[in-house]
Amino acid sequence: INPIAGTFLADPFWFSYNQRRWILAEEYVENESKGRLVCLDPELPHCAEVAQVVLEKEFHLSYPFPIQEDGQLFLLPEAQQTRELRLWSCKEFPANWMPSTQLLDDFPAIDPTITKFEGIYYLWVGHQERDPRHQSFLFSSSSIHGPWKHHPCSPIRHHWTGRNGGAILQIKGELWRPCQNRRGTYGASLVLRKIQALSPQHYEEGV
Repeated sequence: INPIAGTFLADPFWFSYNQRRWILAEEYVENESKGRLVCLDPELPHCAEVAQVVLEKEFHLSYPFPIQEDGQLFLLPEAQQTRELRLWSCKEFPANWMPSTQLLDDFPAIDPTITKFEGIYYLWVGHQERDPRHQSFLFSSSSIHGPWKHHPCSPIRHHWTGRNGGAILQIKGELWRPCQNRRGTYGASLVLRKIQALSPQHYEEGV
């Protein structure tokens, strides 16, 4: 996918909605020095040239994490300059979104990632001011709307490879967390870490 001149695409999320495949991504506008969120139709040729802007603010937006719950589509973007983590609810796909529940306050969230496991929701999220390259904070809740409790095993720390790199993967009944490898160039590669134990009280993942 080739971006239009003066922009680049980052943080792509493939997902299914209305029996179609779509891509949500950050589109970074170089002359504005900030990102906005766009939706791409991968079935269209040159889809980046006709991408629809779904969310744009005066501050930087990235990591457009999509979540579907009881037939409702939500978006959980990174907006760390606001120092809050908020769900956005889709009113009309793809370009009409309204602010919904605030999940965390006074928390400059980086790469927020949610999954549901055995009836409980888990949130992995970096903190801009607390070593986001090396660790993610873990929260749990019985509802996607919270309240979110800080996990007793949080933060999850790995030197240079602690930052989230996408949705939690479920492969043959096993959970895997993609993490960014920051030992070299930013965005150069990912590390997959197997989640070996996950409950509101316990957490383990492979090194």
